[in-house]
Amino acid sequence: MTRTDETSSTENGIETVATSIRMKRTHTRTGIGRDVMSIVRRGRKGPEGFWLPGQTRHEPADPGTVRQQDQVIQSYVDHLLAAGVPGGLGREALKRWADRHQISLPGGSTPMAEVVKRVKAARQESELS
Repeated sequence: MTRTDETSSTENGIETVATSIRMKRTHTRTGIGRDVMSIVRRGRKGPEGFWLPGQTRHEPADPGTVRQQDQVIQSYVDHLLAAGVPGGLGREALKRWADRHQISLPGGSTPMAEVVKRVKAARQESELS
């Protein structure tokens, strides 16, 4: 992680800080998206210089990153639905089904959970129609 920029302003003894950082892909990232991504960390510090509880957040510097990740996850879902994946499968059952049908799935647990959630929702919606 590398800090690329930082801005701050102070009002009524509260410092608001925005730090731009670049993160390289590591084992903690999902595997979806670019190898390097930019994040803006925004937070507020109290008069003593400590971060205020609940006042720090991280967001992608480029909203396109979120859209790109969403599109990648949706492409997995679309592929599974087109291949006829049955409804009601949990994560491990879905992985086994995809392996048998030679369909690749995301490696990270967070994107995989989103794939499972969307597949279940799509199957439930199609059953109601």
